[in-house]
Amino acid sequence: MRSSSRQVVGERKPVTILFTDIVGSTSLAEKLDPEEWKEIVSGAHQRVSEAVYRYEGTIAQLLGDGVLAFFGAQITHEDDPLRAVLAALAIQRSMTEYERVLQGYVEHFQMRVG
Repeated sequence: MRSSSRQVVGERKPVTILFTDIVGSTSLAEKLDPEEWKEIVSGAHQRVSEAVYRYEGTIAQLLGDGVLAFFGAQITHEDDPLRAVLAALAIQRSMTEYERVLQGYVEHFQMRVG
């Protein structure tokens, strides 16, 4: 009991949170083989992670098809909110490019299944 009553001294600081999620993922995942879906999500996670790390954020969790990232936790900058916004914009650009890559794949998949 005594050891658990010791106070942990911490630091209070603002943290900016960035969360991403693949819109419409449930319906797409239902149409794909689990291995194919895993590959698509892995590609999305990679692109999100690259943008977060480029702006010195921290990946807190990979949540299924989502990513939770912090800016200002572990590494702190005065402009962490701006870094989170820049990372979000980079993610949007990256996902637009990834969507183009996947478009051919999905069209191929639809022809194969249909």
